Amino acid sequence: MGKTKTREVTIGMRNDTEVQVVNGLEEGEEVVTGRANAGSSK
Repeated sequence: MGKTKTREVTIGMRNDTEVQVVNGLEEGEEVVTGRANAGSSK
């Protein structure tokens, strides 16, 4: 498993469970959502 890093993205449509990322990611990259905690191991 790789390390996470903060990145700015542009979002499009969204609903209660999904968000469309329209810019800022390359194909095959994964997204981790939620709050980032400094020093967190997860």
